[in-house]
Amino acid sequence: MKKRIAAVPAALNRNSFIGIIAGLLIMMSVPTNAALTEPQGPDSVAGKVLFKTLDNLYGLDNLTRVDDYDSSIVDQYWTFADEAVTATAIARAKFAGFTHELGFLPGSEGGKFKSLFNTRRSYFGVFDEDGRGPRSRMKKKASFTAEETGPVFRFGLKILNRPGYVWSSAPSDNVVMPNGAAGDGIDHMITFQITGNEGHSGNTVGNYIIAWEDLRADNAWCRFDGDYGDLVVEMSGVQPVPEPYSIALFSLAGLVLLRYPRRTRIT
Repeated sequence: MKKRIAAVPAALNRNSFIGIIAGLLIMMSVPTNAALTEPQGPDSVAGKVLFKTLDNLYGLDNLTRVDDYDSSIVDQYWTFADEAVTATAIARAKFAGFTHELGFLPGSEGGKFKSLFNTRRSYFGVFDEDGRGPRSRMKKKASFTAEETGPVFRFGLKILNRPGYVWSSAPSDNVVMPNGAAGDGIDHMITFQITGNEGHSGNTVGNYIIAWEDLRADNAWCRFDGDYGDLVVEMSGVQPVPEPYSIALFSLAGLVLLRYPRRTRIT
């Protein structure tokens, strides 16, 4: 897959500025690239399932990876896009023997996991466009609002077969997990943005695809495969927040704009 440089998201709205400023001091203290693991590529044994699925659904040339390693845009923290007030999550594929619950963690740290929908174990692959699975009549689709998440939030994946396991899109959350379960500090979610629709007219350019790895890297009961194809979800109405140092610049710019509104010069 040809790697593209991810573009900076659209300008953050006023509500996003407020939330980012509120969480800035906390987020500035969190290392952004700590303990991240590079997922397997499309030519690897583990990566073939995910990338083949993405190619079938969207076309790999129509996707841009949100790179956690050499980009100012990372996928750890999220906010609502532009003036969107409602966002949508829809399951697109699943290859896992666990029951997953997709949800979010409000704010930039802490917060109680809130569920959006659950998906039962499935080795049957791709869901329909409305989120209906091959062996399920339940629609794996949910909407949520900024009032529920707060202006800045993290996505989460709860493993119902393993009590206490809730992976977060922020690896710093994946060290100590709820209910006494030990984490591994690994990045369990990777992200792509839909940036084209060539050969896939149904693509919604601007939406994001989040793909999860549900196993621990140090587990003894099941092998960590690193395929990041256990649950694939398409997101609309949201966008990643820049890494903390960029957030600082965005926040300061927002304060200036709020303090000194643009005036029209009369001649």
